Parts: sequence; structure tokens; C-alpha cells
Amino acid sequence: MICAIIVTYNRKLYLEKCVKALLNGTTKPSRICIIDNASTDGTEDYIKSCFKEDFKQNIIHYKKLSENIGGAGGFHEGLKLALEFNCEYFWLMDDDAEPDENALTALVNSLSQYPKDKFCLVSISTDKEQKKLSWGTGIISGNKTVIYEDLKDIPFSKNLKAPWAPFLGFLIPRQIVMTVGLPRKDYFIWGDDVEYSSRIWRAGYEIYYVRESIIYHPIQKKIKLNILGRKIVLIDADDWKQYYGMRNDVYTLSRQKRYIDMIKRIIFFLLVWKARGMNFRTLHFYLKGLYHGIIGRLGKYQSND
Repeated sequence: MICAIIVTYNRKLYLEKCVKALLNGTTKPSRICIIDNASTDGTEDYIKSCFKEDFKQNIIHYKKLSENIGGAGGFHEGLKLALEFNCEYFWLMDDDAEPDENALTALVNSLSQYPKDKFCLVSISTDKEQKKLSWGTGIISGNKTVIYEDLKDIPFSKNLKAPWAPFLGFLIPRQIVMTVGLPRKDYFIWGDDVEYSSRIWRAGYEIYYVRESIIYHPIQKKIKLNILGRKIVLIDADDWKQYYGMRNDVYTLSRQKRYIDMIKRIIFFLLVWKARGMNFRTLHFYLKGLYHGIIGRLGKYQSND
């Protein structure tokens, strides 16, 4: 029994494709929970008209929130709702995800390879041609993490251990949710999946990618740098997202007393800022994110903070 959880906001056409892909898979989720972050584009009426029978049969459950609480809040509310159903696993994803027809089948087939309820499995996100990964995908190899950019470079192995994984094709057993709790809604967006992954690891569980499980997802805009002869690929994003990334990473790492990693992340964001042209408006967001992360001011960003 698997419940798929989708968080959406003003992207009804993407959401329609996501739900269709889930319903057309060779293995279908028992339930689909859609958390609507207060969309204003008529998402609820549109989706209910597209999937009337599935709503009637209680396969799809729809919850519209009174305000936009971000992806972090959406997954928090989604898992809280899904726990009410008699499902053993929860499969988390964004509304612009489009699972391959065999994505869930591959995850289910992999369950027997690992100790029951001791691990999470994650789909791999690629472009539609299954060539480029949606973002740099980190896999633990020995005592280091190798970052992959192309699907062809990822080996076919059951030992694709992930230091962290995005909430995109993230399959988590009920038992782990009951142990580590829900994602932190006060992260709003960006970094919530990193914090949740670290909680999973600290509780003694593990996370693995499944090479055969593919989810199609738009490729993130990237910045490529060459630093001291080493090629580094960074994810680009709007200023407001960079704020949340800086704030949430600094908060997480400082509270875990991983100060060296925190300094590395600050340098990472400054490299992104430099690559984007050293705009001082962007630097303002970074500095606010750094300050708010250090003092622990989380939640939705307000311009007067």
C-alpha cells in the first residue's frame, strides 16, 4: 500500500501530467494525496474535472491550504494527511514531476534487497531523453560523495547510497516517518529535504537511489565554474530562492555543529553570486539569509524582516 504525495502551486497543467503518469504506471499508488498551496489559477476545479472517477473512488484526495506555506510546509501537511490512510509507504514528489511508467515498479521491486523499514528509496530525476540529470546527484563512494550530471555515468548497482535526496520520487516507509517525524514546515522551501535526510541518517536509517526508477523533471538552470582546475556545477535560482537556500543550510549545519561544512556552503553561495554578476540586490538576499540562519529566524520570508 503506497500513497503518493504531490505538492502543487499554480501549475495545474504540470499537475495533470503528474497525476496521469501515476495512474498510468505499471504499478499504481493506492492513494494520491494532493496538497494545494493556496493556488489561484483554478487548480482544484481543473484537477477534479480531469479525474472525476478517481475522486469518486477515493483514490485521489485533495487538500487546499488557506495560504502558501511552501514546499516544506506542503510535504509536512501531505505526510500528516497520508498517515491517516492504511499505507506502508509514502512517495513524495513535486507537481512538475512526471514518473516513468515503470518508476514505482522499480522501487517496489527493490524493496526486497534491503532490510524492511530500515531505508528510503529514491527515483532518479532526468530530462525526457534520459540523458541529463535534473541536478547534480550525489552518491556516496567510499569516504567521499561523487556528484553525477549525466545518467549514463551512474552505475547499475543496488549500492547507490545517497547522503541526501530531494523530495522527488522519495519513497519513505511509515515506520521511518513515525520515528523521525514530519518535514520542518518552517524551512518553507529549499533545504528541507537536506535537513530531513540528515534526520533519517542520524536515526540509523539509510537512503538509496534506484537506478532503474526514473522521474522526468525539468533540468534546473546551472552555472559552471572552473576553480583551481576543478569543474564545479552550481544550481542557479532566483534571489528569493537563494535566500532560503542560504538561510536553511546555515541553520541546519550550525545547529548540527558542522561549522566547516557551513563555511563551505557560504562559499558555495558566494561563488553563485559571483558567477551571476555580483549583483548587490542578490548579495542583500544572501546576507539576510546568512543572518537569519545564524539567529534561527525561519518561516516565510517577509520583506520587513
